[in-house]
Amino acid sequence: MQNNRAPIFSSLPLVRVLTLLCLLLPLQKARAGHELLLVTGLSGQAAFGAEMEATAKVWTEAAKRGGHSLQQIAPGAGPQLPRLQAALAAVSADATDPFWLVLLGHGSAQGKSPKFNLEGPDLSAEELARSLARLRRPVIVVAGFSCSGAYLKPLAAPGRIVLAATRTGAEENWTRFPRFFAAALAGLDADANGDMQVSVFEAMQHATQTAEASYKDQGRLTTEHAALDDLGDGKAGGPGLGMKAAQWHLVESAAEARLAPAQRARREALELELNQLRQGKDKVPSAEYAVMLEQLLLKLARVYAGQSESE
Repeated sequence: MQNNRAPIFSSLPLVRVLTLLCLLLPLQKARAGHELLLVTGLSGQAAFGAEMEATAKVWTEAAKRGGHSLQQIAPGAGPQLPRLQAALAAVSADATDPFWLVLLGHGSAQGKSPKFNLEGPDLSAEELARSLARLRRPVIVVAGFSCSGAYLKPLAAPGRIVLAATRTGAEENWTRFPRFFAAALAGLDADANGDMQVSVFEAMQHATQTAEASYKDQGRLTTEHAALDDLGDGKAGGPGLGMKAAQWHLVESAAEARLAPAQRARREALELELNQLRQGKDKVPSAEYAVMLEQLLLKLARVYAGQSESE
């Protein structure tokens, strides 16, 4: 299994919980919600089609529970690519909440351009990258199909989270990861830090482990290895991997949902500072480290309380 763990950063949401328990102050929700575009492509076999539809249902129910809008593009109504292009063109470019693009089905990585299989013409990675380029908001792409690892590099961009069901384009079999990932996001079984919500990063870790266990239980060789890029370099690795993916949730806790965009942005910046401080802990005298840590935690507390840092 690819090691995508970020042990230092994974403890940060506990800080959020502690500050919320101390403050318990009401905050007004000032966000419109996430936008989700769910695309179910060609399944090839009836069993795969049933699994894909069940996974799509989990996404639909989770989006509804999270108060988000969801549009699905499915086979059966003519070529899917023009409908997908129109839907992508209609996505708001400057919203503060994420746009999620979920692709379920089969893919291929033969030739120069990897593709996601649709009814009618397929969707190439390069074409999708061009469609997403105009979006200046957070973007989360879930490439839940075979050979999807080949999409990581073409889709890489600053501020974008890309998850692929396979590590490379050479893993060509039907993937189980998408089903387990959707279930993890929708529930609380993957809530590793106890903040009553499941982040993209937590869901990926849980789904990867569940998929591997399912292969082992059936005595089969694991034919898929999920990958994540939230650094914008398309490499699915490196220092800080998982930090951005740990900051977004499909079904948010009540406390998370009340954060206004400015609060969220400031909170994320402070969490980055906190992470960097912890990484350099051994280079700072213990007394100085304690003071710096306390200052950052107090700033986080003021963010949750809706106060300016000068108050």
